[in-house]
Amino acid sequence: MRPQRGLSTTMRSPIGSTTAMAAGVLGLPAADRTSAAYRFSSSATASSYEITGTPTLHDDASAYVGWAFFLDESGVIRGAPYGKNNGYRAASKIDQPIREQ
Repeated sequence: MRPQRGLSTTMRSPIGSTTAMAAGVLGLPAADRTSAAYRFSSSATASSYEITGTPTLHDDASAYVGWAFFLDESGVIRGAPYGKNNGYRAASKIDQPIREQ
């Protein structure tokens, strides 16, 4: 991976530089953005970033409605079941990494 040109500092990560993300150079979702199936939230500083994706569906008749995901500057994608049984909790850095298939 090559650093972004024109940025004063660059921290390397598997999906790009955190400085580039903070500067809006990379195509991250807006701070809060909703697609048909997931709501995405992101935040970034000069040295770190976090992105979460949570299902838009809330169904109290089902224990779980899908998976919530979390990604930070470590490049590790983490996930957790999402639904009534865990209070519709978003995934975070305390959750287990998603294993490669």
